[in-house]
This record gives sequence, C-alpha cells and structure tokens, in this order.
Amino acid sequence: MLPLRENGAALEKTDRKPAKMPHWLTVTDVDASAGTKLPAPTKIRHVVRGAMAISLQNRFSSLGKSELDKALREALDNEDEELKVEKVDFSFDKMRAIVV
Repeated sequence: MLPLRENGAALEKTDRKPAKMPHWLTVTDVDASAGTKLPAPTKIRHVVRGAMAISLQNRFSSLGKSELDKALREALDNEDEELKVEKVDFSFDKMRAIVV
C-alpha cells in the first residue's frame, strides 16, 4: 500500500485476506428439459454483496415500481440482446448487505 503523506512515504505491507464470499455472483439456470433448441427458458440471478449492494439499494430505493422495472430490464437488455426478459425482481437484505 502507498500511504498518502505530505512528505511522502515508503510502501507499507498490508495483510489483505481474500473475501469469505464473492462480492458479485451470477447464477444462470437454463431449462433444457425440452432439448437443446433455443430459446430455452432461462433464469438469471445476480447476487451482489457489501458496498456495491448498498450502493444499488440506495440507487433503486428512490425509484417507483415501474421505474425500477424499466431500469432492471434495461440493464439486462445491455447484457444480451437476444434475451427476452419476462420478469424482473429486486430485493435487499439489509442485515447481510445483499442484493438479489
């Protein structure tokens, strides 16, 4: 780490431990029970933890239901143009700072 000091400073070693849980996780479930023909019903779940989750909650909490729905759909449309979004949802667990 490089500490910021008026007169400058040498690098300092810090003991950084890896996170116990990932800060961002995406789970994609594709229902291939009808075979490999596309499109197949797909469920995508994004799990965000920590400071980013709190930031998303702060951003989305000020939106009305229709505005939130639109914002989430636009985010998914930007990920995959071929994705046909049927339903979006957003939840925040304040105690654990998790957005799903």
